[in-house]
Amino acid sequence: MSQAATIDDSTSGDGPICLAITFFLLGIGYALPVVMWPTIDPSLEVKSTGTMNLYTLTAWGGLAHFFYAWRGQNLALGASSAATDSWAWSRRPMFFGILALILGVTALGRWFIPVRIFDGVVWVYFIPHFLKAEGIFQKRAAPLRRDNALMLMSFAYFSIVILAHEFWAEHQVLAFSLGVAMMLAIGYWGGLAALRSQDRMPVTLMSAFLVGETLVWSEYAPYMSPTFADGVYGFHVAGASFYHYTRAYAFGIARQSTGSMKLADLWLSIPRILIVQMLVIALGILIGYAWPVKLMSLSSPELLALLLSGIWAPQFFTVWVGWHLLSSDAFPYYRRWLARSS
Repeated sequence: MSQAATIDDSTSGDGPICLAITFFLLGIGYALPVVMWPTIDPSLEVKSTGTMNLYTLTAWGGLAHFFYAWRGQNLALGASSAATDSWAWSRRPMFFGILALILGVTALGRWFIPVRIFDGVVWVYFIPHFLKAEGIFQKRAAPLRRDNALMLMSFAYFSIVILAHEFWAEHQVLAFSLGVAMMLAIGYWGGLAALRSQDRMPVTLMSAFLVGETLVWSEYAPYMSPTFADGVYGFHVAGASFYHYTRAYAFGIARQSTGSMKLADLWLSIPRILIVQMLVIALGILIGYAWPVKLMSLSSPELLALLLSGIWAPQFFTVWVGWHLLSSDAFPYYRRWLARSS
C-alpha cells in the first residue's frame, strides 16, 4: 500500500500530520536566514525580515494551492462538458470570463480600499472558506450557522485589536468589554452544548481560544510595537493558511488513492506537489531579485516586470486570496446553473 493510500479521508487522521508540517513551516518562515523577497513594501507595514519571509512563504504556498484549486475546477467542468448539449464547448470559456471579472473586482478593491482594511476583510472572509473546507475534509456534519458566525466574530475581534493596537492601547476598557461580550455570546448561543458535541466542538473551541487570546493582546497593546503586532497577526494567518494548504493536498491524495474521484489529477501526488511548490518559490526569488525580468523582457521590461510582480509580490497576495475565495464560492452556483440549462 502506498504512503498516500494510508491517509484516510474519512477521519481526521491526517490532521496531526498537517499540523506538524504547519508548525515546521512557521518556524522555517520566521527563522530563515536569507531574504526571500528583497524589498519590504511600505503598504504591508512590516518591519521584521522574519515576518516578511513568513508572509512571502505563505503567499507563494498560496499560489501553488490556487493552481491546484483551478485545476480541480477545470477538471470538474471537463466532466460536465461530457454532456451532449450544444453549449458544452462554452462552459470553460464562460467560467474563465467569470474568473477574469472576479479578479478585476478584487484588484479594484485593493486599489481603492486602504490596504490594511482590504487585507483584514480578506482574512476575515477566509474564515468561512476554511471552516467549510474542514467540514469536507473531516466528513463531519456541518456546524450550525451560529457556530460559524461566532467564529467569524471572534476572528474579526482578534483582527481589529491586533491591526489597530494603537487605538486599543488607549481604549482598553472598551476592548475588555468587547471580549466579555464575546464570551457571553458564545455562552448564550449554545457554547457549552457545542463543546460537548463532536461535530460542533472544534469551531466553538477555536472561537473561545481567539477571544481569550485577544483579551491578552488587548492588555498588552500599550507595549506592542508595529513589528510585534505584524508578527502576531502574520503567525495566525500563516498558520491557518499552511494548515489549509496541507489538508487540501492530503484530502485530494486520499480521494485519488481510494478511487473516489471521477477524474484524477495527475499532478496531485506528493512528489509533484513539492515540485510545483519549489518551482513557485524559485521563480519568486528570481523575480524578486529582478534577474529573470531582465532576461525575459527585452522588448517590454516594464510591462512584464509589472505582470510578474503582480503575481509573486507578497503585498498583492490578498488580491489572489480574495480571487480564490470568491471563485470558490461562485463555482457551485455556476455548476448548478449549467445543470439547469443543459
